[in-house]
Amino acid sequence: MTSKATLLVCIHQRSSNASCGGRGSEQLLPQLNLALDKAKLKVRIEPIHCFGRCQQGPIVRIAPGGAFFSEVTPESIPQIITELRQAIAAASSQPERS
Repeated sequence: MTSKATLLVCIHQRSSNASCGGRGSEQLLPQLNLALDKAKLKVRIEPIHCFGRCQQGPIVRIAPGGAFFSEVTPESIPQIITELRQAIAAASSQPERS
C-alpha cells in the first residue's frame, strides 16, 4: 500500500537525556522500518530535529496532520502502525484536491 503519509521521528540530541535522541529515538528507526515492511506499508520515515516536546520524547508523528505519539518505545510500534493504517484509509477516502 503506497501512501503520502510520512512518519516524523524526532532525533534531536541535547546535552542531557531530556531529549528524543537522548532517550533512544534513533534506535527506533530500524524497528519502525521493519514494522512498516511487515505491514506492507510504503511510508517514508523522516528524522527531524525537534517538535518542542523534549520532556515527552521520543516523539513520533504521523504526517500530514496526524497523531502525535509520546514516550515511544518498541512496544508502542504496533499502535503506531494501527493508527497509521487508519490515517491512510481516511486519506484515501478523501477526494483529491486540485
